[in-house]
Amino acid sequence: MRRRIHDVLTDLRGGFQPLLFICLLAILLPLMPSFPCEANAASTVRAAIEKKVENCHQAVKRTRNGAWITMLSGYKPSPAALSALKTAIIETEKKGCTLGFVLIDINSARGISFRPDRLFYSASTIKGPYAASIVSLNPGIQISGNALLSRTLIWSDNASYNLLTDRYGTAPIRLWFLQAGLAFQGVTQSPNVRFSMYYSPRTLCRLWLRNYSFFQTEARGRELEVLFRTPNRSAIHEVLGSRYRTDSKAGWYPDGERRTANDAGIVYAPSGPYVLALMSTLPADMDSLHRLVYVLNEMHKEMTAIQ
Repeated sequence: MRRRIHDVLTDLRGGFQPLLFICLLAILLPLMPSFPCEANAASTVRAAIEKKVENCHQAVKRTRNGAWITMLSGYKPSPAALSALKTAIIETEKKGCTLGFVLIDINSARGISFRPDRLFYSASTIKGPYAASIVSLNPGIQISGNALLSRTLIWSDNASYNLLTDRYGTAPIRLWFLQAGLAFQGVTQSPNVRFSMYYSPRTLCRLWLRNYSFFQTEARGRELEVLFRTPNRSAIHEVLGSRYRTDSKAGWYPDGERRTANDAGIVYAPSGPYVLALMSTLPADMDSLHRLVYVLNEMHKEMTAIQ
């Protein structure tokens, strides 16, 4: 194409005044391909995103386990912020539950954790990483108008999720774990779904870091990400969705040893995106996580303001 345009300009240049030649040049130049430059720019952006995500993985890997609050990558909260977090944890656990969470800021790898390695029943939180994994590895899956994907991610429909797992199996999510630097946790069957598991807030956070990388660096990831923006239940979305863009997938179970209320996702805050994985043994009580989501978001504002 460059050669053809060059030939046209050569033919025209001898018979036209310079001003007309310049006008024609202005019209034709935008038509000349610039794919190599665009590809290089996209590659640079992708590399920058993946470097940030890898820094976050390393920070989350280093966080200490235990029933104490740990700060990541040098974040030093104010006394008021730390007091508010302790109060939110105490008030929530007074309801007879156990909590665990990891928050990590994508840009700085600063964050907060509490009981990061305590195992909780995944419930439907696994549906988020699972959907991302099958779309990533199966280019034939149509995302737009896909009823199984939308019902799984927006409505947390178990029947739709079971159809997806029957069709695509566990190979995609096994690879997703591997790409997140994680060992596969093994499958637990529940009365409602044929594929779930027990894992920790640390693991769930790192699966969502893998989701973030997919959403930000792949066209199909960006298309799928839209389905995570309006879930029917999510403490993250319910508290922050009216102010920020959020991607999240919650999970809950009402009773027995699997009782749980969990949420995980990405918050695109004005000061930068962060991943939050919040797990509990609350019996399907998403509302009781609202205060903690609010306090953790306030702490994220503080940690990004002091960079």
